[in-house]
Amino acid sequence: MKQLPPSIATDAFAAHPRTVWGFFLAVLAGLVLLMIALEELGTPEPMIGLIILVGAFASYLCIGVVAGTTQSERFLIAGGAVPAGYNGMAAAAAFLSGAWFLAYAGTFAAWGLAAWTLAIGAALGLGAGGFLLAGPMRRAEAVTTADFLAIRTKSRAVRLAASLLVLAGSFMLLAVVLAGIGELTASVLALPPSWSVTAAAVLLALMLVPGGMRSATWTQVAQYLVMTVAFLAPVAIVAAERFGWPIPQLALPEAAERLRALAAADPGLANLARREDLFGSFTPGDLAATLVLSALFAFALPHVLERYLTAPSVASARRTSRWMLLFVGIILVTAPAYAALTFLDVIEHIVGVPLTALPDWVFMHGEAQGLFLCGQAAVSPEAISAACGGQSALAGVSLADVALSGRALVMRFAERSDLFFVFTTLLYVGAISAALSTASGLLAALTGTVSHDLQHKLIAPGAPMGKRLLAARASMIAAIALAALWAAEPGRDLLGLGFLALGLLAAGLGPVLFIAGRGEAKALPTLASMLAGSVTMIALFVAEHYGSDLVAGSGDEWVPPAFQGLAEVGIPSASTVFLAVLAALVALIVMQILPERLISLKRGRRTRLKITSLEEAGQAEPRT
Repeated sequence: MKQLPPSIATDAFAAHPRTVWGFFLAVLAGLVLLMIALEELGTPEPMIGLIILVGAFASYLCIGVVAGTTQSERFLIAGGAVPAGYNGMAAAAAFLSGAWFLAYAGTFAAWGLAAWTLAIGAALGLGAGGFLLAGPMRRAEAVTTADFLAIRTKSRAVRLAASLLVLAGSFMLLAVVLAGIGELTASVLALPPSWSVTAAAVLLALMLVPGGMRSATWTQVAQYLVMTVAFLAPVAIVAAERFGWPIPQLALPEAAERLRALAAADPGLANLARREDLFGSFTPGDLAATLVLSALFAFALPHVLERYLTAPSVASARRTSRWMLLFVGIILVTAPAYAALTFLDVIEHIVGVPLTALPDWVFMHGEAQGLFLCGQAAVSPEAISAACGGQSALAGVSLADVALSGRALVMRFAERSDLFFVFTTLLYVGAISAALSTASGLLAALTGTVSHDLQHKLIAPGAPMGKRLLAARASMIAAIALAALWAAEPGRDLLGLGFLALGLLAAGLGPVLFIAGRGEAKALPTLASMLAGSVTMIALFVAEHYGSDLVAGSGDEWVPPAFQGLAEVGIPSASTVFLAVLAALVALIVMQILPERLISLKRGRRTRLKITSLEEAGQAEPRT
């Protein structure tokens, strides 16, 4: 697509970003301080939570509407006018879903230092994507990921295949994100999941339909600011109160030292020292596989890669990747502080404490199904005593008896630390904002693929701009509605579907994007690689989850012994993803060699036939 000069002057967000977002941060800080003052004056907690919730979502809605546009370039690639720093912030928000915001701290609590492999792998995948693809994608003036592959291969078939992969992966991830919002809201607010899924779907439609990628960009910037303030403020306050360090990462050594001292004083806490071991309960092979898997998942995410296409220049696209790594890192390096401080809370206030002396937050966690003692939700001292035995009433419970969900580890952090209720609400709003930002990126990638690749390039190349925008908005609304209908039904396997979607993108797009980033690619090897990777991923996923009789959990699932360790800690489909990526690579390498020989043989045959026919024609002429 021919690059049009972006009219940045008419975009207030791009023309005056420091003024706009400085004002946004000032209003956010002022709102938090006002709510703290109102809480001190006795304002009911539900009222405080409602004000913060409505204020945040109303700001997203206003930003999305103000960023509305009637120009296709702005709708699909935000006019190519997003400054690098803010583009990196939007890309980080698109990558940092609710899973990273909530579950990563819980992973540190369960794995110890071994959890760093996930963050390092994600950083390597994002960094490789930025290094290899940011410049080439922006230089090619592509509009979508499928468009970039089609430009490099000069193939309509590649465009179609890549579009189908992007649509399938993005839609499944969108459904998982919406279902996650429903589960989170049900656990925090005790509302039916279908209500929150519907509300999130409506909010997404109102935010993104007016401006497409442009609306998604600037709402993601706002959402990143909210989620960062929400994630950093509570843990920074607690770190300053307990250790004198307002930067939580600087408090980690002292927190670890206190944990070691507690473990040394109590023989029942001996296993706590394993958290300081680099490998923990993992083997080096498990950690290496986890790191590579995380990198593969992060490399080929269309809703992240397409952020490079909204940059004003190639250099700006490359800077975007560096800013994205910085903004992602700010969140990921803070997660260990949540885990360490929570371990201190558990050991100091639960382990070995008589049941009558347990703090109130223990039972609040139990009622929210976030804290289990001896396998029973900690709803009351009587329930704990019945589950753990009568001796626990005086001697308390051991560390092995405590099970705190990863979601509650972050969401209930402010309650455990006796902070203002404002921060509890902020954490909830931050988690929802993280989910909405990822959903926005997925919808923008999905909509751009439908509008540009399928309609404009394949189905109706001559369609006017009005019809293109109409198709884009219609596809966005349809995707939101279908994903919400799927997510609203209970009993969905979110982890399995998420692995399938990420695996399809990693195996179907990862190898061919790597080749396309290095220069022009051949169409036939690219098609073969995408087909081999996606078919292998789907076939092995079905075999692993259902077995030959297509009954979930039937006991005949197939997981190679080398990956049993990862399956036991919640990464069941690692083998499937690796084998699918391997199949895609093998197909790509083999087809890079074979087509040239096949084409040369065909040309040779045609040449000989042509010469023979000419000779015959020459011999036939004298006869006449």
